[in-house]
Amino acid sequence: MSDSPKRREYASLEDALRQFPWWPTANLDVIRQIAAEIEIARIYTPPRSGYIGLVPEDGGPIVSIHSGYMAGLRNELGKRYWKELPVNRIREGDSAQIGHAEGDPCPECGIVLPMSGPCDYCY
Repeated sequence: MSDSPKRREYASLEDALRQFPWWPTANLDVIRQIAAEIEIARIYTPPRSGYIGLVPEDGGPIVSIHSGYMAGLRNELGKRYWKELPVNRIREGDSAQIGHAEGDPCPECGIVLPMSGPCDYCY
């Protein structure tokens, strides 16, 4: 039996958003609009992370919602992309830049895996 904490499941996006009261209010409407276009099977938060995971009904990649961006979204051609939210800390040209990393995605959350191997958010 594993001693690692389990991810927490939510009945609705609103229930999950209540777990992050410090997220900028300006981002919440955008998050709700984008999430409304996704047929969601499950909503969760991993045990050691500050994001919400949306598992699509069609079994596609998990969409992760963070304070300042959403990752794992798919365009009409099925290509994955990320969406910067109105209030964020994304900066050009340094380590805080998001969306341009190369590497394999985590099979659980879709975030690009670190060079060390295991996902920092799920394990």
